[in-house]
Amino acid sequence: MPSVAECKNFLDEYIEGVVFHIPKKISDKEEYITWSNEINTKLLNVDCCCFFSDRASEPADKGVSIEKTDLDSCIGCGLCVDVCYFKARKMEDGNLTIEREACYGCGLCVDVCPVNCITMEERISG
Repeated sequence: MPSVAECKNFLDEYIEGVVFHIPKKISDKEEYITWSNEINTKLLNVDCCCFFSDRASEPADKGVSIEKTDLDSCIGCGLCVDVCYFKARKMEDGNLTIEREACYGCGLCVDVCPVNCITMEERISG
């Protein structure tokens, strides 16, 4: 666990930033490490997509992953639309539509899907 001073030094490197506090009590060390690694991976994905996204002159690169949605399993809840910063997901007449070329691969849609019909796959350029 980093000290307050270490955290302050780290944050001083950035002009703007967000600190996430995710409370979770886990007593088993191995379980905590697994959970922490999963959270860190998700945060890195968010960082690659959103860190510079508010600066039109410095657009973020698209990630190495892209969404893959099983539309037959989709229940049309719209939760993934709400979290899609890049507007790659839309609800039209109660149905989900996806503009895959707009997907940056952050994976936030995967995390909110209640029926697990969204996965990430490798982005193939070409």
